[in-house]
Amino acid sequence: MTVVTTAKFSIEQESKRAYRGLTSAALISIILILCGTFLVYNGHDWAGATMIVSTIVGIVGVFVYGTQTRRSERLESMRSSELVPEYSEQDD
Repeated sequence: MTVVTTAKFSIEQESKRAYRGLTSAALISIILILCGTFLVYNGHDWAGATMIVSTIVGIVGVFVYGTQTRRSERLESMRSSELVPEYSEQDD
């Protein structure tokens, strides 16, 4: 019973940590975009646009990286359990 309780606690803690990270990233992104908008509004077009665009590119980059990582982890898990031994990433 202790192993199940420990595993459940570990999963709950990981979920809370992921939620806090997601919330923090969202707040930081919103703040950076607002700062960039403020800079553009006050005549610093290049600095503000650079701040806005780099924030958006960063968000998209993290999303794509996370999606690819999760996908490769799922494929590796499937391969290790021999559910799909002949599947390769090039078949997409």
